[in-house]
Amino acid sequence: MKIQYFFIASLLIGMGLMCMTYSANLFERGTIMTFGKTFFQIGMMVVCPVVLFICLYLVFHYKKKK
Repeated sequence: MKIQYFFIASLLIGMGLMCMTYSANLFERGTIMTFGKTFFQIGMMVVCPVVLFICLYLVFHYKKKK
């Protein structure tokens, strides 16, 4: 797949997470700071495993080359 497809998919996933977070925040009558905090927490739950998998992939990829 081209990098453009990954960028578009990531953009759509981010937009979906933002919409779900915003609607959940409005349901609880939270402030914009609560929305930011919640969105950051959800973002970290998504980003941390992705970074871990990328690091593991790079380690195993370079280990195979040697």
